[in-house]
Parts: sequence; C-alpha cells; structure tokens
Amino acid sequence: MARPPDLIRRQELLDTVVRHLGQHGVGVSSLRGIARELGLNVNVLVHHFGSRGDLLRSALDRALHIQLAVQERTLARTPGISQGDLIRSWWRWLTSSHDHLALARIGIEAASLPPGVLRLRPGVSRFSWQVGMRDRLVAIGLDRDSAETETARITALVTGLVVEVATPGTRSRCTRVLDAALRDLDGRVASVTGAIPPSPGATPADPEGSAGIIDLAV
Repeated sequence: MARPPDLIRRQELLDTVVRHLGQHGVGVSSLRGIARELGLNVNVLVHHFGSRGDLLRSALDRALHIQLAVQERTLARTPGISQGDLIRSWWRWLTSSHDHLALARIGIEAASLPPGVLRLRPGVSRFSWQVGMRDRLVAIGLDRDSAETETARITALVTGLVVEVATPGTRSRCTRVLDAALRDLDGRVASVTGAIPPSPGATPADPEGSAGIIDLAV
C-alpha cells in the first residue's frame, strides 16, 4: 500500500533538512531560518514537524535510521559478526563520504547543545552500533556492568574521532586509534567467552564502505 502523499512529502522534506543540518550544523538557525535557507515557507515545516525542536528530533531519528539500515545489511551478510567488526564496518562506511560523516556529526552536535536548547529523549543513540550493543555483549557472556562500561568507553572514543576525522589528513590516524581500541575490546570479550579474537586486518571487505553518496531512500 502506497504512503499517503502528505507522508511522502514529509519524508522528502526531512531528508532535505538532514542534508542541510549535516552541512551547516544543528544549532545555527531558527526554524524560520532553516525554512528560508531551504527556500520554503516556514508554515510548511510547522505543518509537517511542529516546532524547531520537533524538527531536529525528527532529523536525529532519520540520521540514525539511515545508519541502522546500512547496519542491517551488514548483519544480513555476516550474521555472526563481532561487535568490534560491526563498529569497524560502520567506520568504513562513515568515513567513505562527507555525507555519511555528517549523519554522525548531527547527533554529536545535538548532544552538545546547551541545556534547554534541545530536549533529547533519554538514552538516544547517535551511532547505529550503539543500539543494542550492551545487550549483545551481555548475550555473549559479559556481565551487565562490564557491557555498559565497554559501550560507554567506545562511544566516548568514537565521538572524539568523528570530530577529529573531519580534519584533513587525520583519517588514517583515527582509524588506527579506533582499531587499537576495538582490538582491546575483542580481547576483553575473548577473555570472558574463550573465543579467539580476530587478527588485525582480518575483517571481511565491506562492499558498502566505498559508497560515496548517502542513500536517504532506505
């Protein structure tokens, strides 16, 4: 069954807003300013999204949804992929395109806004691999406290690396830093589960990693 035209229009507008925020930042403009920069009447955005806060929260949800759609394809190709390799796959995809990188930056910028500027729902994830990471680590044998610590550790590291990798010439260095942290994670998981941690560079090639254009139609 086809979506009603109004929902289709809303999706098109939301994808346009996501691209705009990725290019210009989350905290730079009012709802009226966003509409002006997109060549829209502000009432169009109000009709479809409500307030500026509602629009930004919808954009954050959309940015995460795009990442999750890519992750689902990765999991479908490699059902037994480790948490470390899932994050490596995401990182390759993220750093393959400025548009992809902007999706993660949107969440980071929103979380760094002053209190009261944007009220985020508790526990909102910025990165697709954060969704369910704690439960996946618990399922393979880590206790809940350790799983929460590992999730927080990698989240903090990746947040900094996403900001850093936007600087020209830093991608290789950031990738090495992340891989070292993920090898430590693989080792700690292996020490609990008795599994053999993957060797450096053993992650299968990711055909999505070289994509240069963001796919907002997922």
